[in-house]
Amino acid sequence: MLQHILVPLDGSTCAEEALPVAARLARANGATITVVRILAPTQEYPYSLVEGYPAMEECYYQEVREATDYLEKVIYSETLRGIAIQNELLVGLPNQILPSLARRKHIDMIVMCSRGATGIKRLVLGSLAQELIRHSTVPVFILREGCADMAAFSRPSEQQFRILVALDGSPGAEEALLPAARISAAFSTDGVSRLHLLHIVKPRHAGNKQEPLLTNEVNQRKIDESLEYLRKIKAGIQQRLSGKIPVEITSSVVLDINVPETIIQTAEQGLSTPDDSSLGYSAIALVTHCNHGLSYWFGSHVSEHMLGETHLPLLVIRMQEQPAATGKATLADS
Repeated sequence: MLQHILVPLDGSTCAEEALPVAARLARANGATITVVRILAPTQEYPYSLVEGYPAMEECYYQEVREATDYLEKVIYSETLRGIAIQNELLVGLPNQILPSLARRKHIDMIVMCSRGATGIKRLVLGSLAQELIRHSTVPVFILREGCADMAAFSRPSEQQFRILVALDGSPGAEEALLPAARISAAFSTDGVSRLHLLHIVKPRHAGNKQEPLLTNEVNQRKIDESLEYLRKIKAGIQQRLSGKIPVEITSSVVLDINVPETIIQTAEQGLSTPDDSSLGYSAIALVTHCNHGLSYWFGSHVSEHMLGETHLPLLVIRMQEQPAATGKATLADS
């Protein structure tokens, strides 16, 4: 269950658009929300002299007063009414503070908009979403520039919030389906979680010395193995969520070398398979590992590439390195 959600704010309108999304998740799960405002270190402020005294310090304290008032306004806003709220006003670099804060407060998910500060704040922040994708130990739900549209799912006319989950086939990846299921259920007006599991298989191409028939057999074997993998994952997650969240799970295997584009195209345009026919999905969930899986295959972070290419909300779950085998079974083994 999602018990604690973290929302970083920088004072921008875009950042605030993450609040209705976090509020919807909090109400559906009985979670607490921590809103955090991070100020730049004093050395990042422009330095000037006024009557012989540094103006930098006064500039900083003015920023603190404004940030304090801003957080108080957010806390008592109608958007967050009835939700347990905590707030943090901190100083430093967001890409360093947020992962540490998430660990200290036992955060279950970070919800943020990917566009925010401008000017000097933008120089200090850099690409915060990219940094969190690389270093956050908790799931990060990143809303794109159209993130205000997420609020539309509070209307009765919207019935389903379907999430495409891209799996890399590595051990433990199925554990990351739980955050995606929570989001889907929270934004589906009937409370049903709808997930589509996508496994992309790198094809083997026939070379000068390879028979096309043999190559086709190898590729078909890869597809069959992936289908069996997904079947076990589906059975395991349905068992895990039984009695907790109603869940509908479909799946597909795609043979392609271009992982990011295949994920985006499938999510935005949908697909047609015997067990699933859709015109697209509401969000993408991506399971990544720091040094293997999707990121390792293609020499760069697939999730970072997708962040700048898709308009859909992106849930990134960075799996931690697993210790040596302990005999504990995964969902795929059940």
